[in-house]
Amino acid sequence: MSGNFNKFASCLILGSSVSVANHAQSLSFVEIPASVYGDNLNIFSEEALTFSQPMAVSNSGVVAFQDETHVYSWSYYDGLMQLGAKTDHQGTFDISNDGSIVMTSHQLGAAYPVIYQNGEVRQVNFNADALSGNGERLGGRNGEMFYSPMSYDLTTDTPISHGSGSTYRISDLSTDGSLKLQHNNSWNSPPAKTSYIIGRGASVPIAQNFGEGRLDLSGDGQTVIGRYGVCADMPVTCSRAWSADKGSVELGPYLHRGVNHDATKAVGVGYVPKEVDWFGSPRTMYFPDYGAYWDSQNGLQDIVTMLEAAGVDMSGWSAIRLSAISDDGNYVVGYGTNPEGLNRAFFISFKEPVCAPY
Repeated sequence: MSGNFNKFASCLILGSSVSVANHAQSLSFVEIPASVYGDNLNIFSEEALTFSQPMAVSNSGVVAFQDETHVYSWSYYDGLMQLGAKTDHQGTFDISNDGSIVMTSHQLGAAYPVIYQNGEVRQVNFNADALSGNGERLGGRNGEMFYSPMSYDLTTDTPISHGSGSTYRISDLSTDGSLKLQHNNSWNSPPAKTSYIIGRGASVPIAQNFGEGRLDLSGDGQTVIGRYGVCADMPVTCSRAWSADKGSVELGPYLHRGVNHDATKAVGVGYVPKEVDWFGSPRTMYFPDYGAYWDSQNGLQDIVTMLEAAGVDMSGWSAIRLSAISDDGNYVVGYGTNPEGLNRAFFISFKEPVCAPY
């Protein structure tokens, strides 16, 4: 690692425990002194939100992200650290739960991951999509267009095959790496897509066609989060949770970006209705345009509303998006435009007040 640029960050904080909806806890918001990669935070494009501004956050509060040229980590105690130069294929971020390993990769084409660990940078000759929470296993595939699911043991540098099913990949892993989400998200897939949770001597099929694009597996390996079907209260593709005991459960109209260990919390970017001029006629359309926070007690909420209810001054902030949540659910990260008009990353703590004075 090189360059401790700034140990201190600007901070907006409520210093005591409060109740936000049914959240009896402290909430704090910290602006990270760095921008995240992205040309225009106001682009109303699902593709732009899905494939840009990747971030990750660990249980220890370490945040990983990139700008146009480099990959960084940040934490309250260590500040901003430059991990290394950004490569051509970095569109997804994963971080181990202890924050010691950062993995960057890309879900399209060649996806050889770059591993940042203990001040060293290395590339693994394996098409990876995910890192297990314990930092020991990668999940992915053994090719680009026609492939089969594989994982990779980082402790022994050994690839492990999980069958020969064409166009299947390991798109996510449980915290211990023993359960794997096997998904056939490809233009070569059969019309009825079926995904599986495999491992521990079993293969559990998920509802056909569940999940358009990104799918996440909760850290305990019991729940899959994806997008499928139209929401009940808004005509957009809906984020849903699937588990063997509950089946498919609607979470709400938002683009999913992360889930905690037991799938009781999730984050993303929520849809809002906007009136537009459609070839000379008014028309209501729906765009992803706010930081969406979901939990099993309160449902889908706007993170800015939650922060303001906790006494945090969010005036001047706009284009808020949530990118990731820690496995334990205590930390959330995202990005937006700050009051000075700058693209900035931010860190939200649900655990304890966090503030670093200048």
